[in-house]
Amino acid sequence: LAGDGAPALARLTLAEAALDEALGALLLAQAASGPEAPSLAQRLGVASPVAEAFAAHLGRRTPPPGLEPLSPTAVEVLTSRLGRRLAEERPRLWVVEDLHAAGPEQRRLVAALARAGEDAPLLLVLTSRPGLDAETRAALTALGSFQHLPLARLAPEDVATLLGLAVEDRALGQR
Repeated sequence: LAGDGAPALARLTLAEAALDEALGALLLAQAASGPEAPSLAQRLGVASPVAEAFAAHLGRRTPPPGLEPLSPTAVEVLTSRLGRRLAEERPRLWVVEDLHAAGPEQRRLVAALARAGEDAPLLLVLTSRPGLDAETRAALTALGSFQHLPLARLAPEDVATLLGLAVEDRALGQR
């Protein structure tokens, strides 16, 4: 699910580093949730050194001594696998705003998560301004579950109404 247009109430622009950090923190936090949560290596079905290198990548750290950084392809595969495994445990809803501001690697990771959600209980909501790069749009459009919803900019009175509803004070929204 992707929408083109400006969000109505607030917009968080994600620079490449912030998107990396946000995706990494989200995946690591959800992978470690619960006292009986399986290890990252168990969830991914990989050896501990690979899981350690992946965790370092997600945490924006250098890999532990003796481990090489993972290739971009390996990161995409592991991101997709982790997204799928987390969704299989319980339904997930993840929102990525301002995809147009992300770099190529981050857009490929988001596409990998979208592929993971193809037949898993995972809803990935993406926002982007018009002009999302052709490669990302093609990767997403190729997915059978992808839906594109173009959104027009809200009129000022519509923004005021939404603000009033959000803060439960219609009068404040009209000021």
